[in-house]
Amino acid sequence: MRLREIDFLRGIAVILVLFRHYAFFAPLYRTGWIGVDLFFVLSGFLVSGLLFKEYQRFGNISGGQFLIRRGFKIYPLFYCALGITFFVEVFTGQSSTTTQWIGELVFIQNYLANIWNHTWSLAVEEHFYLLLTLVIFLLARFQILRKPKIILTSFALILLLVLGMRFYAAHNSEITYMGNFFPTHLRIDSLLFGVVLSWVYHFRNKLFLAFFSRRKFLLFAVSAVLILPSVFLPVLDYWMITIGFTGLYLGFGLLLGLFIADKDINSKLNRLFTPIGVTLVAKVGYYSYSIYLFHMFVIRYIIEPLEISFPYRLEFFLYCFLSILIGILMTKLVELPFLKLRDKIVPRRAKVFTTLENDEKEVKVNP
Repeated sequence: MRLREIDFLRGIAVILVLFRHYAFFAPLYRTGWIGVDLFFVLSGFLVSGLLFKEYQRFGNISGGQFLIRRGFKIYPLFYCALGITFFVEVFTGQSSTTTQWIGELVFIQNYLANIWNHTWSLAVEEHFYLLLTLVIFLLARFQILRKPKIILTSFALILLLVLGMRFYAAHNSEITYMGNFFPTHLRIDSLLFGVVLSWVYHFRNKLFLAFFSRRKFLLFAVSAVLILPSVFLPVLDYWMITIGFTGLYLGFGLLLGLFIADKDINSKLNRLFTPIGVTLVAKVGYYSYSIYLFHMFVIRYIIEPLEISFPYRLEFFLYCFLSILIGILMTKLVELPFLKLRDKIVPRRAKVFTTLENDEKEVKVNP
C-alpha cells in the first residue's frame, strides 16, 4: 500500500526541480532548488524508518542487507544514465574529463567534478546512508537506540555542527555551488532532520502524533515562515547557504509531520487541488527518482541540439512532458525489473513492511 500524500510531496519536489532547470516562470526558477531539500527530508524520514522498524522487529539490523537492497534501487538506473551519457558523448564527439567521470562513477561528484550538475544530491544521499547504516548498527548493537536523551542530544549536536561548518565555509572563502551548496558535510543535516522525525515517530509515536495533531495551524504557519526566505533570496546568498538551509529542513520537516499525523490530509488535498490534480502530482512523485535523474538529459540531448523554434511556453511544456515520459519509461524498463530481481535474491528478513516506492514502509501504522 502506497501513501498518496507522501507521493504528492515527492511530486511537488520534482516539479520544483523541473522549474529550477528551465527559466520559464521566474519565481519558481529562482526557488525551485528547494525541491532537493524537500527530497532530503522525505528520504531521511522514510529510509531510516526501514532501519528503525527492523530494529523494533528483531532487536538488531542487517546493515549489509539494507545497503544491498538500497543499491538495487539506486545504482541500476544511475549507471544506466551514465552509460547513455557515455554513448552519446562517443557518438557526438563530446568528451567529459577523466576527473568528471571518476566523480560520477564513485559518487564524489559533489567534491571532485561532475558531468551532470544535478547528480550531486545523489552523492550526498549515498554518503549519508553509508554513515547512517553504520551508526544505527552500532547504536542497536550497544542497545542505545531506545535512549532518547542520548539519541536526541547527539542528533542536536550534529545539526549544530553542520550549521557551524556552513558558517565557517561561507566566511572563509568565496561562496560557490561546489564550495557551499554541494558538499555532503554542509548539506547532510537536511537528511538527518528527517531521521530525527523518524526516530520520534517510531519510538515516541504518541508524542509525535499529539504534537502534530494539536497545533496544526500554528505549525503550518511556522513551516511557511521558515521556507519563505527561499522565495526572495538567491540560492547563494550568505543567509541561505548558512541558516537558510536549516530553516528549510525545519520547515519541510514540520510540513511532513503535519501530513503524516493528519488522517484527513488526502481529503484536504482533494479540496485544495482537486482529486485529479492531487492524483497526477502523486503519480509524478511515484516516478520522481527517474524523472529527476533524466530531466537534464531532455535539455542537453533533445531541446538544445534540435534548437526547437516553438514558442517558449510550448517549449517548456515539451520539456516537462518528455522528462515525465522518459522518467516513466526508465522506471518501468530499468528500475522496477531490478527491484523485482532484488526481492528474489535479497529478500527482506520478514514481511513486516508494506510497500512504499518498493522500498519504504507504511508510515501511518502505529508501531
